[in-house]
Amino acid sequence: MRKQVAIESNKPFSFEVQLPKSESAAAPAVKARLEQSGSRKTITIDDINKKLNNAAQKRAARLEKHLSEVKENLSRIELVNKRRTSEEKHMEECISAKCAIADEKRKVQIEGIADKAREHNRKVVNKVAKTNEESSANTSAKKQKTEQKLKRAAELRKARFE
Repeated sequence: MRKQVAIESNKPFSFEVQLPKSESAAAPAVKARLEQSGSRKTITIDDINKKLNNAAQKRAARLEKHLSEVKENLSRIELVNKRRTSEEKHMEECISAKCAIADEKRKVQIEGIADKAREHNRKVVNKVAKTNEESSANTSAKKQKTEQKLKRAAELRKARFE
């Protein structure tokens, strides 16, 4: 029996209490809204169609405004791109003109250096030739003097022996 009492005591139990309803108590907010909803205007298909048409018009106006802004931005972008390409062409022309001028200056400098080198080489060749002529003239003069000395020495020797 003890086991039966323990099992019965573990079961949940409930009971109802009835409270007296008073007329002076305020109705809950949900009840008041439900009572007012009956007095609202009933929605018809025409009302729904009007709202849908208004929404479609607003959507179309918003889309048209967005498209006009996009077109305006595209025209601005085109102007910027045209200006950029014209600036690039101008810079390219300036750079090519500067390069041409620099090439001409470089050619003039190289020609000047080459002329100076040719002139210097010509002077060196002339000086070497002149020096060679002078040395050969000196050598032949020394050779003649030496031969004369040798001839005189030979004559003196012969005169001594005789």
